[in-house]
Amino acid sequence: MNENDLVVAYDNLPASVLRIEVHYGRDKLRHIEKQYNTDAPLDLLWLLMQESKPRICKLVEKCYPDLEYRSYEACLDAIEHSHFSEQTQSNMRTLVTQMQRKQTIDAALGWMENRGIQTNGLLQKFSKIGVSPIPLRQGYAAKRMPSLPEILQTIGEKPVRVALSWWK
Repeated sequence: MNENDLVVAYDNLPASVLRIEVHYGRDKLRHIEKQYNTDAPLDLLWLLMQESKPRICKLVEKCYPDLEYRSYEACLDAIEHSHFSEQTQSNMRTLVTQMQRKQTIDAALGWMENRGIQTNGLLQKFSKIGVSPIPLRQGYAAKRMPSLPEILQTIGEKPVRVALSWWK
């Protein structure tokens, strides 16, 4: 962004911008050359441009779970309506509560483990109910936000719509 003079103050942006990059090293590029039997730079560039969406989506899905973000209250409601044991639900509620205070999942899980709270498999439980353990901030205008993989999958197909509970 610096090299292309794309850095601007957040407050000056007219609309939000989502930018995702994939960097391939020499080994990966050689693998692609062999796979497609070409080493012509323009052919490779064209190929990567044509395959950019599935390649980016595949990599993003490895890093970010396809779980929707909900308000704190909606997260607790989803947990309460799950089929998990009361102890598991309690641990899930604790994680959601800690994610209001902590900057990372690792920090929240570490805090819980330091207090003897069981965290093994907790993130998988959230996957089963389809909700992220990271709640939307209090007072957020939307009740639900799509996951990053969901946003990327819909690019070029349909606009991503976020229903606002009140106008900002």
